[in-house]
Amino acid sequence: MKTQDFSKAVRLCAEYAARDDVLWRAIRDGHGTLTTPETRVAGEALFEAWRGRPKEIDFHSPVDREALRLLRGEPKPVLLSDALGRYLGEHKKGQDIRFIRDARRAIGIVTRIVGDLPLGNYTRDHARAIRDALSAGHATATIRRRLGSINAIFNLGRREFNIQCLNPFEKLQIAREGLDIVKRIPFTSDERQHIEAACREVDDDIRWLAAIQLGTGARLAEIVGLRREDVILECEIPHISIRPYEALGRVLKTSGSERLVPPTA
Repeated sequence: MKTQDFSKAVRLCAEYAARDDVLWRAIRDGHGTLTTPETRVAGEALFEAWRGRPKEIDFHSPVDREALRLLRGEPKPVLLSDALGRYLGEHKKGQDIRFIRDARRAIGIVTRIVGDLPLGNYTRDHARAIRDALSAGHATATIRRRLGSINAIFNLGRREFNIQCLNPFEKLQIAREGLDIVKRIPFTSDERQHIEAACREVDDDIRWLAAIQLGTGARLAEIVGLRREDVILECEIPHISIRPYEALGRVLKTSGSERLVPPTA
């Protein structure tokens, strides 16, 4: 460990063991099983093993290339995953579970289709490939939302890491954008009565949800997120209290969504 400090030696031992574990997993299961951070850790382990060896070696895997970069003293490239990490760390919603999930899902699409590349290596063809992949089975509004997340993360990465490159995800066109919107038609009086009757046929949670939504007009997600204490019956006007529970991962659509809702009928 090259230190007389016992606590430091223990920490270094744990770090080296973690590096070796990831490197052995890459060798055993294939380099494609590693995330970008794990590839860097495995590259550090391989770099330690290569010290003093010739630099001209035939490299194929991401771990090999990472070790070679370290061996040559080249700067660490800023990858899209680095931009995502900084984005979540800097954004005001960076602790919001749903926000984190959506951001990671958007970047996961890019890394799955194209790869986790240095920011300057992405091209317009890459961006089109991601747009086209999203087009299969997604509404144009969803495609635009995913591209918007990718665009925001890419731009923040350029600013925060001072990367001089174009953003290939900007101003991408989506064929027939907005034309696939289906206008929802309200229930007729007969349909509403039929749903109300069906909600009384079986005493289970699905019918409770439908009945509360039918009686209040609240969003389905708001009804699903209710807790027992949010249903207030012992008062002049019975109502439900729609509010966020951030510790449980429940957020509302907008800040104005927090409200008290009495029955509508």
